[in-house]
Amino acid sequence: KMYAIHRLSFILWAISTLATGISSTRVPFLAFVSNAKRRHSSKYRPIQPSAPNTLPPFLSLQPKDKDKDSDNDIIFNGWSPQTCNEIFLLAMEGTLASTSRSRSFMSICAALKVWPSLQSPMETLGMNPADFDWENVINQLQSGSDENNEETYSWLLQKMEALSSIAQQGNDPDVLLGVDSVLLARLLIEEQLLDGGRSNGCNGKYGGKFHPPSSASGDDEEEIDTSGSKVGSRPLTVGELFANWHELKHVTRNKYPAIVEGKAKDPLPEIRKVLREMFSLTDLLNRDISDAKILKDKIFASWFPQAYDAIFDYQNDMNVRQNTMIFLGHESQLSWALSSLSLMGCSLNIASDLEEECKHLDVNTTTNNKTKVLLTSTKNAWRNHLQRLRDDDPSLLLVVPDSSIDHSHSNSIRQIVMDASRENITPNATNNICVVHSSLDVLKECKSFVGDDVPVLSQGIRKSKLPNDDVSSTVTFFLSDWCNVHPSQYNYAEMDPWLNVLSEEEFLELISAKIVEAPYAEVL
Repeated sequence: KMYAIHRLSFILWAISTLATGISSTRVPFLAFVSNAKRRHSSKYRPIQPSAPNTLPPFLSLQPKDKDKDSDNDIIFNGWSPQTCNEIFLLAMEGTLASTSRSRSFMSICAALKVWPSLQSPMETLGMNPADFDWENVINQLQSGSDENNEETYSWLLQKMEALSSIAQQGNDPDVLLGVDSVLLARLLIEEQLLDGGRSNGCNGKYGGKFHPPSSASGDDEEEIDTSGSKVGSRPLTVGELFANWHELKHVTRNKYPAIVEGKAKDPLPEIRKVLREMFSLTDLLNRDISDAKILKDKIFASWFPQAYDAIFDYQNDMNVRQNTMIFLGHESQLSWALSSLSLMGCSLNIASDLEEECKHLDVNTTTNNKTKVLLTSTKNAWRNHLQRLRDDDPSLLLVVPDSSIDHSHSNSIRQIVMDASRENITPNATNNICVVHSSLDVLKECKSFVGDDVPVLSQGIRKSKLPNDDVSSTVTFFLSDWCNVHPSQYNYAEMDPWLNVLSEEEFLELISAKIVEAPYAEVL
């Protein structure tokens, strides 16, 4: 192949010499072609021509500043290499923190509050209803005592965790609040009663994980009421629940109404009310909290190791990265999210442009060297991002959606991306908005605002150009695969031209890299 290239360069030189009488030193393009082997080296730069303005129109050379110790830059179509501003929109749940266990435990507590009649089925299954008294659990965390026996209900937590990708992750505000997860808790408890305890104590990879232990049935097997069970009846498997959840949640909602003031009513308003009250009790900022890890995992989010790299810049005195925004699932989770953030080992200095959501926060701002957290709404998120860049203010942006106007995550992402496409802080620079989310439903909805053009494949990543863009912005959608992503969701994201699947290692490389890109060159 190299021999053919050299032969071609010689033929071109001969033709041009015979036709015009110009020597080879006046045709640097031939020297450029003859050095094809060197072009594959990362240190290669095109040679300086012996005569100016003799290169083809699509390639020109421009000397850099003499004070800089580097070679010449290539300019394509009159464009110099531009800096690509990478902005990361990160979902807290599933991307930065594992929340499925704490959210599952909270859902069981909420289900018992919404339906007090669940006490009897819980006792039948060997669980102690007192273990799910949320106020008591919060008090235990502050006092340092842990009297919960998790072995009796670990099967229920594990089954709910396995289904968290559909019951806790989604685009609807109710799903993000945890309404679906509460309905799932009620359904799983009722389903487990169907087999009359026959599956208790099952061994194996599935049975030992998603069924109660043998101790749940007690010494007297007649303690379990089998009058309602039929021969061959059994609880639905995780796969069956996943495939039919959209129908099952409506059946559960209609079958088990909430009894309010002696009347049977739709359980959804009551579930929302209970969950908001439970989240408000998790405001434990600047309070003494015990070191009991089991209790913390039951209540707060457990941060993934890569969350520290995504939030803090270890190369800049541990300051907060200024190119990240964190999405909160629901506005009611604000106290819970801030308390979880404080467990990362940092004191928080909280500023906010919100009003109603922050009235109940107990924040002490007298301590020095605190990590600044700015609570902002979706409509103000991009403006605050530009302001922190202008002021060189290392603050963490926590974007709080407004559920009162049914502001889903996809709508919030759309708002920020569109704002970024209209305004930029760096002249002649491009914006690449990297959306990393653990919900496939959110990413599928986000595709609607990037148009129908097929994304551009750049360095193995699919980037979508925005229509009617003023600052040449692109948006890249990533599904994080380190959370509880179902295999069918993973496969869908792999095959979708607009989506990318992101591993932990790739995520760390993405947030730590400083990317400099040149605009696309059109070779004529």
